[in-house]
Amino acid sequence: MAYLTSIFRQDLTYFDALASKVPETDVTQKMMSGAKIESTTAKAGTAGAVAVSITTHSNTVQMGISEKASTFIQGVAMLLSGFVISFVAHWKLTLVTATILPASILIYGISIPIDIRLEKAVIAAHEKAAELAEEVLTSVRTAKSFSAEKRLAVKYKDLLEEGKKAGLRKSPNSGIQYFGIWFVIFAG
Repeated sequence: MAYLTSIFRQDLTYFDALASKVPETDVTQKMMSGAKIESTTAKAGTAGAVAVSITTHSNTVQMGISEKASTFIQGVAMLLSGFVISFVAHWKLTLVTATILPASILIYGISIPIDIRLEKAVIAAHEKAAELAEEVLTSVRTAKSFSAEKRLAVKYKDLLEEGKKAGLRKSPNSGIQYFGIWFVIFAG
């Protein structure tokens, strides 16, 4: 929430200054000349990078507040109720239930850093696509005069496909994470 509050308190000139910085590499001119474009993340000063950054961080805050917070509360409630039921029913059951916690910590400790690394790759691909779109839209006359629309559309599609591939690489990690957690819970 502090991030959003600080963004909304900025003067409009702050965003104009960020968006007016010219990137070091002009993607449109490189595309029209047929030169190879380096695979880098969006420059910090482009409007596309600012928009993607705000959207990404807003989505992260929303996910943290909505889905993750409720999942955390549910997990803590399950843990506490499991221990209470175990103590009431039988102390041996408490020992079995207690084995779930270290196994869960191990599974999350391995899978969450991998997920963070893969999510950074998705964000980087989306930033590159946003940078290209912003560059094309600011120089649409130039792109049209050189008949580069199709090449730029293909490049934009390729950048989005790169993001999609990076997102699909997250799926096996999520599957292993959920399999491991639910296996430990039900086996315990």
